[in-house]
This record gives sequence, C-alpha cells and structure tokens, in this order.
Amino acid sequence: MKQQLEDNVSVHCDIDAEGHAHSCHVTQGHYMEFNQTALLYAERDIYHPALQNGKAVPSPDFRLHINFIIE
Repeated sequence: MKQQLEDNVSVHCDIDAEGHAHSCHVTQGHYMEFNQTALLYAERDIYHPALQNGKAVPSPDFRLHINFIIE
C-alpha cells in the first residue's frame, strides 16, 4: 500500500464436479505478492460447478480475474 501498487491478476484452473480447483496457475500479473495471493484464493475457494443435463460436470480452463485496487 505504501508503494501505491495496483494490478490485475488472471488465474486459470480446472474445476472438478465437486467445485474444487486443480492445476491453478497465474497467466497475468506483474507483482509476485498479488500473484501469490490470487493463486492462494483460487486454490482454496469452493466453486459452483457447471451443470450439464442437471448434473455437475468438470470445468477445464476456468478463468478468474482479480483486480487489486487502492481506494
């Protein structure tokens, strides 16, 4: 915060049918601290899996975008 840094971080993951993320990696981001925070969040969050014919299915290549903004 002292440096007034902001960034947009993109994380790609595979989401399984239970809503858990796997194989997450940062695809965009300029600062290691923001990248690590976004990656940790993506790996620990529980998602609502996609539905196909009313059944939960995996979602490969899920993309999450997190904006770190100082207000």
